[in-house]
Amino acid sequence: MADLEMIAGGEKLDSEYLANMLTTSTDEARLLRMIDLFRDYLSEYEFAMKACERFFEIRQARPQEENEMPGYEYNELAITYLLMEKKDEALEWMEKYKEIRLSVGGPDDPELLGIYNNIAMIYDDDHFGKYDEAFEMYEKVEKILMKSSPQHPLLATLYTNMANVYAHRGDNDGAAKMCEKAREISVGLYGPEHRDVAMTWANEGEIRHKQGRYEEAVELYEKGVKLLVMALGPHHPWVQQAEKQIADAREGKYFEGKYYG
Repeated sequence: MADLEMIAGGEKLDSEYLANMLTTSTDEARLLRMIDLFRDYLSEYEFAMKACERFFEIRQARPQEENEMPGYEYNELAITYLLMEKKDEALEWMEKYKEIRLSVGGPDDPELLGIYNNIAMIYDDDHFGKYDEAFEMYEKVEKILMKSSPQHPLLATLYTNMANVYAHRGDNDGAAKMCEKAREISVGLYGPEHRDVAMTWANEGEIRHKQGRYEEAVELYEKGVKLLVMALGPHHPWVQQAEKQIADAREGKYFEGKYYG
């Protein structure tokens, strides 16, 4: 493997250095930087997993209450497995992390927000197709967010995710209602012409497109495109991708790709 430079610290990494560090390092911060580098920047999951395992080993050598952010090593393993498309392992480790956070922080622990959301996304994946369980997790996320503010910005994303669950269940009306709720949140926060509002139209269009409801998809996409052009200009990649999706829907082609991003 070619030498690499650490994101933080300017260290040079080669295979020999990595092999030594991954078996001997006791520096948790350095291991987390390596996880960040290999997993999130380079998609080198084999090295990321070794760093996760070493991180896990160090923290498991002492009681959880002595660790900063108890259980965090379980989260790192879960996220790495998830990115490796190993959904069963990801769910197993995320569930373990959930139990630890409940034991140390109770039902109001802020870490549970991300945990419930990640578990829901795993359940909503075609690999599991456990849509009722996914919806239950998303409802827990909603409860946490609503305690903070009924206009919390993350509610818009949450309602979009819940719309996808409804769509997977075949409940088109439920999916549409969730998209509308997401749009109401975004309009309330940013005004009716913001790009986040455009994305709510896009998300609803994606759902209709995937369902083969092409005329409805075109109408929704076009509402999104109009706002995106106003916010980002006609040559922005998101606008170009949106126009491609409109063309596909008009031709009756099955949904592929993403509207934006």
